[in-house]
Amino acid sequence: MAERRHYPEAAIIHVPHCVEGQELPALPIGSVAESLPNYRLHFCFPLEWVDKPIAEIARIGIVPMVTWETPDYGPHTYVPDRSGRWPLPPDAIDFPCRVCRGTHGAELEKLLGASTRQRSR
Repeated sequence: MAERRHYPEAAIIHVPHCVEGQELPALPIGSVAESLPNYRLHFCFPLEWVDKPIAEIARIGIVPMVTWETPDYGPHTYVPDRSGRWPLPPDAIDFPCRVCRGTHGAELEKLLGASTRQRSR
């Protein structure tokens, strides 16, 4: 079994012609899942794509490149989202946060005073 890990806050993925995403770093859409495993699609994507996995959007081939940003989610408390709406990577230590989709690793380790690598979901 692979070692479990924490996930950072979700990056926001934009289509390259999005006004809000024009000046951001770009990468091929096919590498998003590997490079940014935690992501949300910006509203510049068609509504019918919002809940599709990025690999499926990449197969469509209409958007070869995307831009991305890591927004400031502001201070918030980790509240695990157990709804199943967001994909949970198999190596994630815990459920994604409802606000940022991260697992709040550093915050939890600080609160618990020890590594949370052995936590079970």
